Amino acid sequence: MATPKRSRYQGPPAFIRLTDAPEQFGMNEDTIKRLGHECGAFRKVSNMVLINYEVMKNYIDTFEVVDIR
Repeated sequence: MATPKRSRYQGPPAFIRLTDAPEQFGMNEDTIKRLGHECGAFRKVSNMVLINYEVMKNYIDTFEVVDIR
């Protein structure tokens, strides 16, 4: 029997990779890129793009919930 896959991160990470962000935030990569630029959460380290998790999460939390019905 196979063991269940563990999450790559333990607890809320300080920074996450752009490729892992869709899994964390439940959005597609294009939306993550747009929102990340709007709130200034991107950091480039060598050839890697990192997203400040707290900045991005706080920015997403500012959006209003709308009843779609």
